[in-house]
Amino acid sequence: MSTPIDTLLTPASPVQETDVSDDATTPGLGADVQKHIGNLLKVSFQDLLTEPVPDRFSQLLEQLEQAEKSKVK
Repeated sequence: MSTPIDTLLTPASPVQETDVSDDATTPGLGADVQKHIGNLLKVSFQDLLTEPVPDRFSQLLEQLEQAEKSKVK
């Protein structure tokens, strides 16, 4: 039984734009360019999110979860 990878991922927190430098001479990408690159990456990797997780990975994740639960007790 395979589980789609997007069900295992938690939603990402919103990206906060930060100014890397106060120096106006420091080159950087504008917010519009960063947003465009982000959108291109999302489109490029969208198919990956819908692919099922291999059964072996699901089993390993389950084992890890069980190990963490037993540590807490």
